[in-house]
Amino acid sequence: MTLGMDHVIVVIKGDITDKKLLNKLRVDAIVNAANPTLMGSDQGVDGAIHAKLPKLKKRICKELGTDRLANRQRCGRGKAVTTSDGEKGKKLCRYIIHTVGSKYDGSGEICSSSRIQTLENCYHSVIDEVKKHPDIRNVAVPVIGAGDYGFPFKLAMEIAVCSINNALLEWRQKDPELFEKAKLERVYIFIFHPSKAKTDEKFQTANWVMQKYHQLLMSNRKITYLTSRQAHLSYWKEIRMYDRERGYFSIARSAGNLNVHSDAVSSGNVSERFIWRKGLGKTPEFCGMAGCVQDSAAICESDVSELDNGKMAIGRIVGIDCV
Repeated sequence: MTLGMDHVIVVIKGDITDKKLLNKLRVDAIVNAANPTLMGSDQGVDGAIHAKLPKLKKRICKELGTDRLANRQRCGRGKAVTTSDGEKGKKLCRYIIHTVGSKYDGSGEICSSSRIQTLENCYHSVIDEVKKHPDIRNVAVPVIGAGDYGFPFKLAMEIAVCSINNALLEWRQKDPELFEKAKLERVYIFIFHPSKAKTDEKFQTANWVMQKYHQLLMSNRKITYLTSRQAHLSYWKEIRMYDRERGYFSIARSAGNLNVHSDAVSSGNVSERFIWRKGLGKTPEFCGMAGCVQDSAAICESDVSELDNGKMAIGRIVGIDCV
């Protein structure tokens, strides 16, 4: 009988560098929420791990084949690399899996889609590293992004649970034989804060998140933590903040009126319609959705198809009827 992911993903209250606790849980690999240089910091999980393992920097450079320049990038955001912990006789565990998250750029619990995607990729990359090391049975993972990078804890915890679940299910689906032969038993999500009161508060939130997704974890189903509305807002923020520099989205231009509507997205159920008329400027509502409309240009993604009444462009965020 195949066990559900609720047996694999377990929340633990404790310090991820507590050697006694790690030994008790038989942890083989610690995930470090690192910065791109992998050369440590004086804060958060990264700072705690480097404080316990002062020779880790040297080990990282040796095993990754890089010099010790402090500003060299050794791991991209959303990626992960694995090294030993670098200490003889004082090992915390066999491996350190270093991954680099993204900084929160939102307000409330809405941030840009690219930052969320990067955070999801961290967990997928960690599981990819676990695949490469079949002797890993138990992994200790922090709630990536919830420290110095500023993600609200509840959101970061939901991303962690759902991403780990989805990454494991993808592994099982793509290579069920290898997955069954792997020795992976538990992925422990460690909850800790220097303040005991804060630790208790975060642990309570983490348990609430686990309870929220318990049935889905039991049934081995992929999970999405964003509602349709939240996904729309996340993409809107992405366009508003970054499209001017990146130019990821195509530009649909037309004379006349533009009816811009969010219900053109296949996964959405929003029925509001926002009107922008040429020559009348940008309405606050429309600026909040697309963020970079100039003259008769509207931002969208994907294809433009010919219709009887002109052109329609359907994007991830907005549909645009040129009438």
